[in-house]
Amino acid sequence: MSATASFGQWLSAGAISAVALLAATGSGAAATLAIDAGDAPGAIDLQTYAGGPYDGFDNSGYVDGGSATGIASSQSVGLVYNRASGTIRADNAGESAVFDGDVTTFINDGEIDGGHNAIVGINGRVGSFINNGTLKMVLDSASGGVYLAGGVDSFLNSASGIIDVNPGPGTSTGVYSGGDVGSFSNLGHITSNQVGVEFANYVPLRVGSFYNGGTIYGATVGTAIYGSVGDYANSGEIAGGDDGAYFNGAVGSFANSGQITSTGGSAVRFDDEVDSFANLAGGSIVGALAGVQAYNYQPIHSFTNAGYISGGYAGVMLDGITAAGTTFVNTGTIEGPTGVLYFVDADGREQLINSGIIRSLTNGTAIDFDCGCGDYDRADTLTILTGSRIFGAVNFGSESRDVHDTLDFSGYFGSTVLTVPGLDVVVPGIHSYAWDRPNDRIAIFDISAMGGGAFGDLYARMSRDIAGLAETKLGHALTSGPAAAPLGFAPQPSRSAAETAVLSELDVRQPGIAIWGGTIGGASNTGQPLDVSGVYGGLVAGAHVRLSQALTLGGLAGYVDSANGQHGGVQSVVSRTVLAGVYGQTSLGAADLDLALLAGASSHAGTRQVSAPGGIETASTQYSSLFVAPSLAVSLPVSSTDVSTLLVKASLGYVGGFVSGYSETGSSMSLTVGQQGIGLLDARLGLEGRRRVTAGDGVGAELVARGGVFATANFGGANVPVTVLGQTVSVSSAASSAGVYAGAGIDSRLGPALTLSLHGDGAYRADGLVSGSLKATLGGTF
Repeated sequence: MSATASFGQWLSAGAISAVALLAATGSGAAATLAIDAGDAPGAIDLQTYAGGPYDGFDNSGYVDGGSATGIASSQSVGLVYNRASGTIRADNAGESAVFDGDVTTFINDGEIDGGHNAIVGINGRVGSFINNGTLKMVLDSASGGVYLAGGVDSFLNSASGIIDVNPGPGTSTGVYSGGDVGSFSNLGHITSNQVGVEFANYVPLRVGSFYNGGTIYGATVGTAIYGSVGDYANSGEIAGGDDGAYFNGAVGSFANSGQITSTGGSAVRFDDEVDSFANLAGGSIVGALAGVQAYNYQPIHSFTNAGYISGGYAGVMLDGITAAGTTFVNTGTIEGPTGVLYFVDADGREQLINSGIIRSLTNGTAIDFDCGCGDYDRADTLTILTGSRIFGAVNFGSESRDVHDTLDFSGYFGSTVLTVPGLDVVVPGIHSYAWDRPNDRIAIFDISAMGGGAFGDLYARMSRDIAGLAETKLGHALTSGPAAAPLGFAPQPSRSAAETAVLSELDVRQPGIAIWGGTIGGASNTGQPLDVSGVYGGLVAGAHVRLSQALTLGGLAGYVDSANGQHGGVQSVVSRTVLAGVYGQTSLGAADLDLALLAGASSHAGTRQVSAPGGIETASTQYSSLFVAPSLAVSLPVSSTDVSTLLVKASLGYVGGFVSGYSETGSSMSLTVGQQGIGLLDARLGLEGRRRVTAGDGVGAELVARGGVFATANFGGANVPVTVLGQTVSVSSAASSAGVYAGAGIDSRLGPALTLSLHGDGAYRADGLVSGSLKATLGGTF
């Protein structure tokens, strides 16, 4: 068998097996290399042929080194390329590919099987290593799959790449680098019966970037880096028996959105300083000892978790904390017998910000700032934000010098009970709380969706909608005359008798008894951070009679269902309201004065989720409320044509009443709320435009558009006594605000005695409240 060397490359397209160190019979580009089957066992030793260095080796055939080496070179090689159809192997006494010098580029698209030592061993430095094929240890191994003693600039195991050194009785590393690594990327599969990926040497090395989007498994450690790392990222799977990912040197940034697990140690362990740690949403870190462990007195300066972290001893274990400390932000889930455990060995401070879940799986300590490691001057701060759930105690430490620990809940909206031994200071902001110091408990609560302030807003919107229904049925005068122009405003043009007759058909204020029925519906939300929302819907019916040219009076009754909630149901109350009232309209020259007086009674069923050390508790209660709502509105025309009118409208409304006291059951908070007042004043000023459209035979419509400004003063919920954890505190939610409103609608006459009205309104308040409503009525005059 023979092969040809040309342009400094060894091209193998045939089968080469069990041959000796081949001798060249010629030299140069046309050198013919004879293979003597009688030579001693061996395969291809590149130095035997031309002395090197070599431009490259390109194989698309089959190379079998037997008990020797498949490919060997003691010189530098430019390109080593094993094509998709190429196979290189050696048995249990041989090595597949060994290079003592540098290799510029190594590409494997085929299969390289190793029997002893490394599958691919390069003692020099590698520029680029790319595996798209299979590197497999078929028998035994002592050194590993890919052994790069001098390091590598760029390493890629692509999505189709497989590096498998798991078989055999020996121990081996999947990928090893003994020198600096510029970038490492695995998109495929790396498995090992020792360490999946290891970068190590007698002196610390440097890794620029590490990325895993595939699978790395090591029977002892998934990845082990003895040196510094610039950026380490995982979106795939990393698993190890002792540690999942181990770092002996400093780490610039660590980001995980995949899965990292350990069955015997910590899933992620740092033995040196870390600038930034992030377990992203969807990321999972689970260890037999700890999910994440910072060891050796080195801090993680920035720690962020939006995913899941769990450990058999602690979810996160920060061991040997220094004064530099860690800024710790959790929006995900951390759990273990202890959720977050600080081993404190110095004076200083830690800051933990939580809006996620931190849980003790043994109903013990969720967050341990102290661990009883010594008497140090600590100033640790736990900041809880909306959404925070802490299941278990928070141990701040009770040593004599540890007297500056703080709980900050100024940004928290919700209800929680915390066990807080060693807590020294609270930062409540505007929130209500009760601190039972002798029993190391604090209760933080919010009744904003269930109190007088919320019901004042709700009843004001309901009353305004119902008064608006009545007003659409009362209508406005369309006739002309001197009375239509007080003080010279809005002089009406003269009309013929025929025009006046047509317009009178659209005057909904016809003689006789008018009976109507309608529906209202609306929704509102305060926006973040309070996030109190409300919805309501109901039916109303009424009747009125025109007593004189200038006076109309009527009565109404209705039923409304409503629901208030906070943060998607963390706190909610369902209400049923019955109401009745009187309304009327009188003409003051060109102006119309609309009046209404409503009264109602409501029953309420409330629930509130309480985050307690033992889990989520649901507190429930039932109570009632009463209210009255007088209102008046003045409409003054300022401009008018034959078919349109522009009105200035001013209105004033008030809602007063009370909410009965109540006690909750089902919660360790044991909350009791005293009677609350309802008091809301609403003043509005705006413009309303009306345009008339007639179709004859008593059929026509008015198109309506309106807009303006308003101001509210809510006195409800002021100075409410609340008893919680055996302590009585005063709670107040009174507030004032202003805003803008706009609306549109149509008032149509379907016949001489039948009317239909459809209206919609929206408003924005400066405190963030956004509200909207729809109204529809159908009426007739008899």
